[in-house]
Order: sequence, then structure tokens, then C-alpha cells
Amino acid sequence: FLMVDLGTNAEIVLFDGKTYYCSSASAGPALEGANISCGTASVKGAINHLSISDGKCKYTTIGGEKPIGLCGSGIIDVIHELRRNGLIDDGGLLVDEYADTGYPIADGVVITGEDIQQVLLAKAAIRSGIQMLIKESGVDIGEIEHLYVAGGLGATVGVWAAAGIGIFPKELLSKFESVGNTSLLGGIAFIMDRDEAALDEIKTNSKIVISRSEERRVGKECRS
Repeated sequence: FLMVDLGTNAEIVLFDGKTYYCSSASAGPALEGANISCGTASVKGAINHLSISDGKCKYTTIGGEKPIGLCGSGIIDVIHELRRNGLIDDGGLLVDEYADTGYPIADGVVITGEDIQQVLLAKAAIRSGIQMLIKESGVDIGEIEHLYVAGGLGATVGVWAAAGIGIFPKELLSKFESVGNTSLLGGIAFIMDRDEAALDEIKTNSKIVISRSEERRVGKECRS
């Protein structure tokens, strides 16, 4: 299985049946609504899902309230829809019509070119982490039986949109399962049943994987 906890830091684990390959990706706060011009947390009025058809934007908000901005799932949806409708290119650049003003979503809510670049940086970090673990483990992507997505964003993210902008491999779409706040659930499970052997098994068989650039940086710091 592959497990991804989406947040400012995306924690990623790939388990091949024996070893837990672990890493994290500094995704930044864009997928949580920060560093986005009209971003917001997952609160009432946040646009959480949307679609674009015939140049018109349709959306839902948390609590059905008047839109106040875009939360993480809404941000992922809008990037996917912009690409699907040919309003941004492969590099995330908006078409000329919206290049200066941003693309309008609702009254007072737009997404700008800089917003899109922030999301692409977050996406690239998460996907790079996933690809790094797949390569390190030697697992074929077809062998992965489950894609577990954790965290607050994981509970609401549109998996088709997330795969559409490249956060997750499309081959794992049918294996997606949202599992919520697994840190909390795991803590509760251990309090209810203090299975030290299970923890020891995970610790013993875990392998931390870092990128070559990070490995060089750490080595340089150690030498100095």
C-alpha cells in the first residue's frame, strides 16, 4: 500500500509487505489555503468543490454559505478544471485573457497565475516523494493494492482532480481510500490496546528515504 498524509508537510509511506519506506515532502501551505490570494481554511463559506463548463464556474461551499475563498480541495479542483478547459497550459500559465487579472470564480474570489505556481510546487513535491519511494522499493506501481490518503484535505479532496493535476499516479485512482486523521486514530488505537510488538515491528522494518540532494546537504552540514 501507499499512504499519503496531505498537509504543509506531506508524510508518505510505501509498504511492500516487509519494509516501510518512509519520507516527507515539504509541500508548503498552498493546499491548505495559505499563500493563495483568495485562499482560506476549511470553514463555512469556503469553496470546496467546483467545475467549469462552457466558460461558467459552478461551485459548492462549506455550509452552503456565501463564498469567501478557496480551501484546499477547491484549489485542486480549480487547477484541474482550468487545465481541462484549456485555460492554462502544461506549465500552469493562464491564457492571455486572464493572465493579468486572474480567473474569476465568484464575487471577490479569483485564482491568479502566482497562485497556480504555488500549487504546482506543492504538487511537484508530493509526487516526487511518491516516485522516489516507488523507485527505492523496486515495487511496480501495478503491485500497489491501496492508496490511503490521510489528513483533513485527504478527507475531502477530489481524487480525480488530484490525479488530474499529477498529485497521485492515475494508475492508483481505483485504489483510493480516504482515511481521515490517522495520527489521532492511531494514537487512540494504541491507548486502547498497547500493542508494543506492533510498534516494534514498524520501527524495525522502517527505512527513511531522502533525495540525493538532501543527502548531499546533510553530509555537507555534518562535515562542517
